[in-house]
Amino acid sequence: MGDFTEVFLGLLDDFRGCMDQVMYNGLEILREVQEDPTSSEVYGLEWECSEEFDASSDVAISFIKPGAYVAFQDSYPRTGGSIKMEIKTQSQHALLLYNTGPPSR
Repeated sequence: MGDFTEVFLGLLDDFRGCMDQVMYNGLEILREVQEDPTSSEVYGLEWECSEEFDASSDVAISFIKPGAYVAFQDSYPRTGGSIKMEIKTQSQHALLLYNTGPPSR
């Protein structure tokens, strides 16, 4: 690929499904966003799991519109972290997580 350094994320279907108890470095990040909506940017989701995914509706979220996403602020550490999740989706191929990396200098 020579000196090409850009990551191409095109030609992927949007994620449609439910996420619940998404942990990052011991924090349940979706619950943090739900309790303080001003801490992050959220678009096209509901704070429950839609019946179409046949999941419980206690705290899971549903990405219900094309292009739905959650974007978190930089307040989470960027090194040495881990993510553990259980995903139920109807999509065969979808981008689930993306990190833009450190800011440009």
